[in-house]
Amino acid sequence: MIKQKLFILTLATLFASAFLGVISPTPAYAAPNAACDNNRLLTLPPWYRGLTTGGAECNIDVNAMGGATQSDNLRIFIQVLALNVVEIMMHIVSYVCIAFIIVGGFKYMTSTGSPDGNVKGRQTIQNALIGLVISIASIGIVNFISGGLL
Repeated sequence: MIKQKLFILTLATLFASAFLGVISPTPAYAAPNAACDNNRLLTLPPWYRGLTTGGAECNIDVNAMGGATQSDNLRIFIQVLALNVVEIMMHIVSYVCIAFIIVGGFKYMTSTGSPDGNVKGRQTIQNALIGLVISIASIGIVNFISGGLL
């Protein structure tokens, strides 16, 4: 019964996050700089993604954000920087959830038939899956609130 509810919750969350636009195109306010913005480490985007100007130097320029005034440029710059940091944290949360699923599976396999060990392993896996679902939903919510800037 719990497995069915967890499975349904996972599917609903994945569908809702896809509907809310977790995977969005490059923001319209900044032209992508492929030489600078596509440097990734373990799928983690660079913190400066969308903030660099064109050219090989990869300079970060607040005035190149495309706002009408200096205060608009600064607001957009801070918003993009905050969303990049949130995206990096969400990637890290998903890596931690996967690590806990592996740890729970190891506990479950090495319990050698002990009911207490089986329960601990299953509980670890279940908690990790719940955390993963919450993190996926939070990415969708943050993206929905930010208006597709992430």
